[in-house]
Amino acid sequence: FEPVFIVAHYEVRPGAGAPKQRVFAGRGRVHIGDDLTIGGTRVSEEDREQNFDLSGLDAALNLGDFTLRGEWAETDSFTAGRGEGYRLHLSGKIDRVWQLDAIYRNLDDTYRNLSNQVGDPGEERFGLVLQGRPSDDTRYLASYTKRHNALRGEESEGASLEAVHNLEKDLSVSAGIEKLDRTLQAGV
Repeated sequence: FEPVFIVAHYEVRPGAGAPKQRVFAGRGRVHIGDDLTIGGTRVSEEDREQNFDLSGLDAALNLGDFTLRGEWAETDSFTAGRGEGYRLHLSGKIDRVWQLDAIYRNLDDTYRNLSNQVGDPGEERFGLVLQGRPSDDTRYLASYTKRHNALRGEESEGASLEAVHNLEKDLSVSAGIEKLDRTLQAGV
């Protein structure tokens, strides 16, 4: 039997003269076998001025050298209404030198998370990062990101390459290139 720990951090800032009436929060997680973890989160603020609720589910699946994580959350706020967001993250080692991270995230226009800013409402984002470390002194990094925000009418796409080699303890040589394209849609 392994011990179970529940840790919750929450900060409440009462409004001028109107303290929060109630704040409830909880987080649970269960391991199913050696390779699957499933969890859930709930936060509820009942305020005289505005209420906020967040419900979320998450899972992590071990796939050998890779791990696939998924998260889904629904928020209901006084200012924006009800919104959903989700994220998928695949990470792992390709071999002894290379590691891959791939992330996809999508947030509704009305998604709000008052306790953690994970992205902008209305945003859809995809990213890849490939990192290599052939020796203790050398590392390579290649990344690609594509982002679309329907609410703001923005689109961006970027790629970068970087190489770093440590010559001594406090001396290194690096080279890199980055390209970013950003467009704004007219009338939004």
